[in-house]
Amino acid sequence: MKKITFFSLLSVISSCVFAQIGGKTSFNFLALHTNARIAAIGGENISVIDKDVNSFLYNPALLRDTVQGDFSINYTPFYADISKTDVAYALPTKRWGTIGLGLAYIGYGEMKQRNIAGQEEGTFKPREYAFVVSKSHQINHFSMGVNVKLAGSHIQEYSAFSILADIGGVFQHPKKEFTAGLLFKNVGWVIDNYEKSTQSLTPFDIQLGLSYKLNHLPLRISATAHHLNRPDIQYIDPAIHQQFTSDGEIETQEKTISEQILSLIHI
Repeated sequence: MKKITFFSLLSVISSCVFAQIGGKTSFNFLALHTNARIAAIGGENISVIDKDVNSFLYNPALLRDTVQGDFSINYTPFYADISKTDVAYALPTKRWGTIGLGLAYIGYGEMKQRNIAGQEEGTFKPREYAFVVSKSHQINHFSMGVNVKLAGSHIQEYSAFSILADIGGVFQHPKKEFTAGLLFKNVGWVIDNYEKSTQSLTPFDIQLGLSYKLNHLPLRISATAHHLNRPDIQYIDPAIHQQFTSDGEIETQEKTISEQILSLIHI
């Protein structure tokens, strides 16, 4: 029997994570929350095995036959008419088993177009999207999965396209409610850039997650480390953390090891 779930999440973009590494890559909308549940547990989780059709969007190894026929729509409004829509569907097939199909779309509202003199010349609507096809395979207590994504970005007359993949794995303990996940996210390349003279980078990310459910309490603890391929993601604002020495020179506060570690982990 098909099940339909609909979540409406009235929230704003979390600035504590993505703002620290913004401006380095293209297609960064792929790092935004995909549904209300994942947003509620910190925005990153690749190790929780549950009957949730959205799971394959953040780790393809979590796709299970138990969600066959399930369909989910998530709508997230942000600032200034920006909105994001995510769709997930677990397609049952006789030959290939369960195949995950997804769509992520973000619209940035209507913007005014101006020339170099500042004169208005009309409006345009930037938008980005990604089509996702997912497949997983389970062997004993291990499962592997792959998401293949075609992403597009359109800003006025400029467009860019990329082919990306998420490659994930999950280990589930045979006796205890302990799971561990490893994910190589957004592996791929840009096949068509905004301009031929520029080279965009994809938002590649390596994540490691652990989840454990306590035996005698209805409580599950999860921790997810992200950007392990780029451990120093903490941004220190010089306007806030600058100090003056006795000689009148500017001295910027150094990053501590504990701050760098905590900036990589969602609990």
